[in-house]
Amino acid sequence: MKLNNNYFDNQLAKEIGERLRKERESRNLSISVLLDKLSDENNCGIYYLISDSQYRRYEQGQSMSVQILVALSFLYGISVDYLIFGTTEKGHCNQLSKSEADIISKFLIDTARNIKRITNLEE
Repeated sequence: MKLNNNYFDNQLAKEIGERLRKERESRNLSISVLLDKLSDENNCGIYYLISDSQYRRYEQGQSMSVQILVALSFLYGISVDYLIFGTTEKGHCNQLSKSEADIISKFLIDTARNIKRITNLEE
């Protein structure tokens, strides 16, 4: 696995995209419904970072940041290890306690806000 500026290499991104697509389809979710769930503050609350078209590109193998990968694994209730390595044991994240899930959620929201703030500063 190769990370370049916090993004995955092309081959790994394609494999991750395929796993994301399979997870979404196994739940019979459209991308719109998935992103609605992502925007729910009880989940990750970072919807403004991912548009429908951007999520489609992730499923097609475009590289994504580590933060997006973590947010999507949290949303699906699967481990990052499964998304990256494709292990047969998915290692569901729903085994987290509420306080652990709250800490992760706050981290993701803060990260998203920082990215948005930095993006606004660059414009």
